[in-house]
Amino acid sequence: MIKHKMKKIINTILFVLPLVIYSQDKVSGNNSNNKVNIPLISQLDDRFYVSALTFFKKLSTNGAGQELNISFELKNRSEKNINLDIVMVAYHQTDGVDKSQRRFIQYPTWREKDPEKLEINTLFQDSIPPMEPTKGEGKENENEFERVVALCTDGKIKGNSLVIKGINTGNVPVTKYEKMTMMNQPLKTMIFAKLNVAFNEDNKFFNNFGLILIDSQTKKVVYTQLYHFTKPFKIQ
Repeated sequence: MIKHKMKKIINTILFVLPLVIYSQDKVSGNNSNNKVNIPLISQLDDRFYVSALTFFKKLSTNGAGQELNISFELKNRSEKNINLDIVMVAYHQTDGVDKSQRRFIQYPTWREKDPEKLEINTLFQDSIPPMEPTKGEGKENENEFERVVALCTDGKIKGNSLVIKGINTGNVPVTKYEKMTMMNQPLKTMIFAKLNVAFNEDNKFFNNFGLILIDSQTKKVVYTQLYHFTKPFKIQ
């Protein structure tokens, strides 16, 4: 009886464990310990998927700061062309906790909510296409990614146009936008982009990257994904 119960428990663990592992897929780059954070506002589209996502931190070519280099592939699951608009945003976001003070004075454990942890401060951001950072717009303490998704949903942000080619279409010449380059092949579009942050006193860098894709015909947001960087990047 005991052996039967133990076997049942082990089988349950083996079934659940892959779900935990694959919901925290690692990303490539010069911080391979970073993991994908899938928030409640994530949205996927059955027609395509994102593959070979890579992040690298480099010094800006103009010497004024640092840049996050991003590359990934959009792969077509269908045989038809998929017309999309793409928006990318990277930002550094913190809460209101004074970590130096908390080292000496811990927050009372009997209190259920920590108001300072609920505060959201976006220190800087960069985006493709360029957009204004948070300046009192949207809800109080709103996550920057949620704010950008809401602006895209309301049609207030126009992304860069792209096409994920179908199966019987030839290669398309390279398409270039500001801070972004696209290369097309049948059933695949390769994206190369960079987002910049100026040098700052605390040497802070982006700790979040968001990807949003909008259907060019319906104007509806069809894909959203937020990546949270769990550890500092090293310069490549």
